[in-house]
Amino acid sequence: MKKFIKAIIILSAFTLLSACGENEVEMQVEKPAEVLYQEATVLAGSGASSTDVFNAYEEVERQHPQSAYAKKAIADLVEFAYDNLRYKKAISAAKDYLENNPSQANTSKIHYILALSYYEQIVDRRREQSNTARALETLNDIIILYPSSDYAIDAKSKIDLTIDHLAAKELSVGRFYQRSQNYQAALVRFSTVVKNYSKTSQVPEALARLAETYLALGLYDQAYKTASVLGYNHPNNTWYKYTYGLVNSYKK
Repeated sequence: MKKFIKAIIILSAFTLLSACGENEVEMQVEKPAEVLYQEATVLAGSGASSTDVFNAYEEVERQHPQSAYAKKAIADLVEFAYDNLRYKKAISAAKDYLENNPSQANTSKIHYILALSYYEQIVDRRREQSNTARALETLNDIIILYPSSDYAIDAKSKIDLTIDHLAAKELSVGRFYQRSQNYQAALVRFSTVVKNYSKTSQVPEALARLAETYLALGLYDQAYKTASVLGYNHPNNTWYKYTYGLVNSYKK
């Protein structure tokens, strides 16, 4: 009796495994790369969910990783993800594409979309600016790697705004230290803006904040010199007018 029961259990397990294997085969039916790519392209234009489109493009690469259609599929995935504001997906797919296909004709476009995906995530200047730093790095890469391209021209125009965001972040942190009366740390931040981001719109305020901080520390000569630099370079700026009045009040 025990042998009979054991035989039934073994037979049942074998039947279950066989059924699972059949289902797995049904779920992984292979198709030609061109067919899979065309299906993914149609799906991308049909209004289907982003996840379904991603899966369709990735299936081309999964079944035919060395094919030309696999490369086209991932390149299209990068563009589709960016167009649909799925920036993290665009970034990860673009990085994979560039790593595995460094010599493809459309590499410059994929690299540009990577930079834009960081750039579009530049947020409130008061928040953490890691995407801003990455945007600056990748935009500079575009200029270095593809100097004669239209992408390089556009990258140059976006770099100024990116740098301005980084300067604004330094200025924001400096103001925090200043309010906390951590004046030495504030001086470091304000000086960084003046030295490293000298062409940004944040410089007049940074100089004014430097003068304020020097006055708070009793370093009147440094405050006067800073006010003079501000007046020489930005004579019509409201921050100079404010600093001029502040320094003169200390003189009196």
